[in-house]
Amino acid sequence: MKLTKKRMGLLALAFMMFISIIIPNTAFASGQTSNLSIIDSIREEYGDNVADSVLKYVSYDEILKFQEIYDSRDSISTYGISESIGNILDELDTLTDTELFLIGMYPGQALTVRSCAKEADEYTNDYYPRWRDGDEGNAYRHAMWNAIMTRNFASASKAKMWADAHEDFTDAELRAAGSWNGFTAFEHTEMDLHNNAKGRECARWYEFWVSTDTLSDKVMEKIDNREMMILVR
Repeated sequence: MKLTKKRMGLLALAFMMFISIIIPNTAFASGQTSNLSIIDSIREEYGDNVADSVLKYVSYDEILKFQEIYDSRDSISTYGISESIGNILDELDTLTDTELFLIGMYPGQALTVRSCAKEADEYTNDYYPRWRDGDEGNAYRHAMWNAIMTRNFASASKAKMWADAHEDFTDAELRAAGSWNGFTAFEHTEMDLHNNAKGRECARWYEFWVSTDTLSDKVMEKIDNREMMILVR
């Protein structure tokens, strides 16, 4: 999806809400940037382990992109978003409108979500190097992403918010997507939502110390117990 005027307006609103809710008493002059690193803010809110995970699984260039989003709140006006931010977000053209809104509201969380997805991909590619949409590897991937998010955020509700946003397409969009691997977009979405929830069950909010290997074992157990939804066998 490209940044249409509607999507740009949505992002403008998100950034304005971010300003009013998160930093209501702070004014940003033109050209001024925050002296608080987005990584430092993640470290402060979620701890060293989560911040280190971001640094491990997200590239320096990606951190700079999200840092620019975080630091460019002064560029927002009631008429839209700056061209520079628009260019950054235009690269993220696979995201739903809801995800774009959340990035505007919570750029620090978005960076953590990205690192969790990369860590989940790393594990998935080790166990299921030839996975495809709808199969067991895809089910494992979604569950692992949600399990890691739940651990890193110490919150299943935050993990659910981002996971649900990733699947937040309209019926019209799902119909237009057609079908692949023998199943409709509606069926793939139902599978993803189911397996996302199963992944969140693998981590408890207080188990921030649990290893990723342990989370993987728990996801595999759910696969073995046939708790996961798998379309392509």
